[in-house]
Amino acid sequence: MSPKFTTIIFDLSEVILTGLKNVEEKLAPILRINSQKVYSQLHDISLQYLFVGAISETQYLNTLKNKYNWNISLSNLKKVIRSNFIRINGIFSLLRQLDQKSLQMAILSDHAQEWTDYCQRVFNYEKYFQKTLYSFQTKNLKSNKYAYTNALNILSVHPSNTLFIDDQKKNIDLAKDAGIEGIVFRSKRKLYSSLSSLKLI
Repeated sequence: MSPKFTTIIFDLSEVILTGLKNVEEKLAPILRINSQKVYSQLHDISLQYLFVGAISETQYLNTLKNKYNWNISLSNLKKVIRSNFIRINGIFSLLRQLDQKSLQMAILSDHAQEWTDYCQRVFNYEKYFQKTLYSFQTKNLKSNKYAYTNALNILSVHPSNTLFIDDQKKNIDLAKDAGIEGIVFRSKRKLYSSLSSLKLI
């Protein structure tokens, strides 16, 4: 009997590569602001505008610099953020295994164009995926159920044949509202175990 799932949709940040998570710890000593406040400022409403492609990375960062009086050059700020983007341990080996299967693989990610351009150039992760659905392209964030129904339409797949992997349970719950089963990512080992039990690897 063939596996139920024919399509796997991955989140990018904190599943395949690290994103902004913990970058406030790097910025706090530079800005001389406590990390909790830096986190809050990084997640200003302008981050959503960045993720849906309404503003550029430069506009986003200049907004933060001006609004919160950040004493750091734009170029250094970009460098610190990019230094935070690294591979999640063990995930690329798992992607290589899945690449050998007859599966449709896609990315659904809230992200900025400049950051994904950089990550693709450095890590070349897109080669494992037939489709990449970034929020700056679709103009939809994963906090909206439409992001998932739209992904199904673009991928031409039924929700019952689709598996979604994301590090945020709230996103998994929204995907379930669209009929998509999901796995909350915690580690490569736990993900491997879950995929193995589904006979996907």
